[in-house]
Amino acid sequence: MIVVRMRDKTTRVLRTGLTTFFFSLFTLLSAEPGVAQQIVTSGQVTSGILTAPGPQPSPWDVGYFLDVGSDLIGGIDGEGSLVIRDGGVAFLSRNDLTITRFTTDIGSNTASVGTVLVTGAGSSFDYGHQMVIGGAGSGSLVIENGARVFDAGADFNGSPAATAIGSEAGGSGSVRVAGAGSIWEAGSRLSVGFRGVGSLDIIEGGRVSTDTVVAVARFSEGSGTVTVRGVNSVLDPGRFLFVGLGGSGSLSVLDGAAVRSLDKVDIGGGAGVPAEGIAAGSGTGIANVAGAGAALSAASELTVGNSGTGTLNLGSGGTVASPVISIASEPGSSGTLNVLGGALQTDSIAFGAGSGRLISIP
Repeated sequence: MIVVRMRDKTTRVLRTGLTTFFFSLFTLLSAEPGVAQQIVTSGQVTSGILTAPGPQPSPWDVGYFLDVGSDLIGGIDGEGSLVIRDGGVAFLSRNDLTITRFTTDIGSNTASVGTVLVTGAGSSFDYGHQMVIGGAGSGSLVIENGARVFDAGADFNGSPAATAIGSEAGGSGSVRVAGAGSIWEAGSRLSVGFRGVGSLDIIEGGRVSTDTVVAVARFSEGSGTVTVRGVNSVLDPGRFLFVGLGGSGSLSVLDGAAVRSLDKVDIGGGAGVPAEGIAAGSGTGIANVAGAGAALSAASELTVGNSGTGTLNLGSGGTVASPVISIASEPGSSGTLNVLGGALQTDSIAFGAGSGRLISIP
């Protein structure tokens, strides 16, 4: 029996027979065993303070920029890696960190590969103003076993701190935050699939937060996937969460994980956040919430199909909570809320000017 709670009301709903499939993709990166150094670079790693590849001091002042994996002059593909472990500490004095920033020289179209691993209690990286994981190449960031990566919150030329996973068309980026005490503080705004392909996995008690907004599939060319799985795994997006803002985006909240917006959640398009430079979009978004203790909440409003196409699947053991739930808000939008189990907690459900459906299966 599914219970839909609307404050003092309890409504029983009917079975229509719908099956939901959940798909989760995990990107695994293994550390090299037996390495005594706390900070090690290899391959194409360029920083604001010139250093040779190999062991670096801890704490390591990187300078004003860091490229991990970049093209060499003449168009030769570059591969680079950075490992921070066993309490190692690295920080940028100013500016930005780019994990695989693709650059062209002499008409080059080749791509690059970069990886960053931060692992172990006490290990940390402060990337200053901006991080790009996967420009037009391929980039990955892994934070695990109690490590911490954070944005210092510094504005640069009047621009708030920003982070992008899968920044450019043709590029791809992945981030995995795993284990109790593993934390990523991603600045003011985070895009998962900016114009490229991006994925974010938060598992086994990992935590990710931003000050203002998380946008999954920000532009029409972008696609993004966010998976939050396991007890005490948390995504705190700040005020706004967009799933499929301009492109195709998905969110899975599973098995005791929590995603908590301080204002709004939009699944399928949205008005954006102009003050943060986030434009409106009419993308496609899908969100799945299932498993004991899994919870998705919005403090003011949750919309399924804002100005695009949205689907929200609520499964057994999951909870979706918001004072207002809107379905198919804008003309031309489409929204479907499938209540397959769990608890839907709201004061009201409103259908807008688009095509909306509520399907409930007791």
